[in-house]
Amino acid sequence: EPYISQNFTDDSLESYTIEDFRKFADTVELDKLENILTDTELSEGEYLSVAKSCVKKFDPNSLIAFFKKISDSNIEAKRAYCFVLAELALFDELKLEIKDDKKFNDFKLAILAREHNIKINLYDIIK
Repeated sequence: EPYISQNFTDDSLESYTIEDFRKFADTVELDKLENILTDTELSEGEYLSVAKSCVKKFDPNSLIAFFKKISDSNIEAKRAYCFVLAELALFDELKLEIKDDKKFNDFKLAILAREHNIKINLYDIIK
C-alpha cells in the first residue's frame, strides 16, 4: 500500500479511501487533518472511523473541539463527535448530544453500562 504523505492536494482528495485518511491521521497535525476533513465529504461511518483512529493520538480538548466543529457543520460527523465524547468519558455532554434520538441507541447502551459499572469496548459497540 502506498504511503500517504502530508502533501494532500484538494484535487487529489477524492481518490483516497478512508483507510488512507486513517493512515494519514497517524502522521499529521490536527489542524491539517481538520482542513482535509472540512474539504472532503465523508460518510457517517468514515467520520467515525477517523475518530476511532484519532482519539488516542491527540490532546483530548483539541480533539473534542475539532469533532464538535466538524459535526456542527456536517451532520454526518455527529456519531464521530459522540464517539469522542464517550471514549473520553464525557457522558453528561454525550447525553445532551444524543437526547432521545433512536439513531444513538448504541451510545445509550454505553451510557447505561457506565452507570452500572459494566466495562464495555466502545470500539466494538459503536459502529
